Amino acid sequence: MFMSRNKTTFTGKGAWTAATMLALLISVLLPGSSLAQQDRVDLVLNLAPGSYYRDIRPGETATLFLEVRNLGSGAITGIKFLSDKPGDWTIEFMPQTIDVLQAGSSRSIDVAITPPQGAGRGEHNITLIAQANETRGVTSAFVRVQTTTSSWLWIGAAIAALVIAGFVAVYWRWGRQ
Repeated sequence: MFMSRNKTTFTGKGAWTAATMLALLISVLLPGSSLAQQDRVDLVLNLAPGSYYRDIRPGETATLFLEVRNLGSGAITGIKFLSDKPGDWTIEFMPQTIDVLQAGSSRSIDVAITPPQGAGRGEHNITLIAQANETRGVTSAFVRVQTTTSSWLWIGAAIAALVIAGFVAVYWRWGRQ
């Protein structure tokens, strides 16, 4: 026998209806489910293989390939791309925005990275950010700046080779007497 909310009657104001009982039964037996579920959003950024770590020279542009995926059950809207970069570096996204990314779909984004001419040699971390109305996704890439070899390096190598050749010539000429 079912009890009503006011414990006096089974009908009228405060009575439990069949729909109320069914909803209560479902919530007790299946605690993770509900009759009206909200869409879940899950924005994931993945760099293409070979894009996590790149070598680059100052003033030259390297292109990384970023995949933006919606693993959620609802659409993600208003995705804008931002970056956290060192100093005067230039980072451009193509396309710069995505209006709507439907559930289960993905898009490829080209990321052009250009260090300035005076960029110091070494490794630098670049953080790539996708900011949407509903959520945010973040990933990182490492860029190693290699400076070009200067002409003084070649001049020094030539002088070292001449000194070694001179020692070898002196040894052959006077070393066997």
